[in-house]
Amino acid sequence: MTYKKDLASGIGLLVFSVLLFLGTFTIKKLFIVSRIGAAFVPQLAAFILAGLSILLILQALGRKKLQETEESSEEAVKINRSVWLSIGLLIIYGAVLGFFGFILATAGYLFCQIYILFGNRGKSLVKIILTSAISSVVIYLIFVYVFELMLPAGLLG
Repeated sequence: MTYKKDLASGIGLLVFSVLLFLGTFTIKKLFIVSRIGAAFVPQLAAFILAGLSILLILQALGRKKLQETEESSEEAVKINRSVWLSIGLLIIYGAVLGFFGFILATAGYLFCQIYILFGNRGKSLVKIILTSAISSVVIYLIFVYVFELMLPAGLLG
């Protein structure tokens, strides 16, 4: 039954991403400050969402045979808990992004998300902290210096 939900979700998200991508062509270009327009980030988000939707569809189709053997209820509860924690973490990230700024909020978000997804399985806290910090700084530098977009500075600005 879960594969059917994943398949339906994947198809729905794929349709939504196509509609989102088509909707970006209605974004007006008032003035050009950088090399990319205002539609770039929504188009990128739509493209990434479409790719993830296709992966979800393929995963659901591949899991169809595995669903017949039924997952253990303990693992299903663990997966469900991780999903809800991830959704809550995204909401918190969106709420604190303006105050803490992109670098601090993203580093905190990545640390928590990696810990939720992988726990302590072979990953030391130092590796998780370094990965989170370096990733958020690199992403910030790419958006500011390559795409010439401003990101919230927060406490660091």
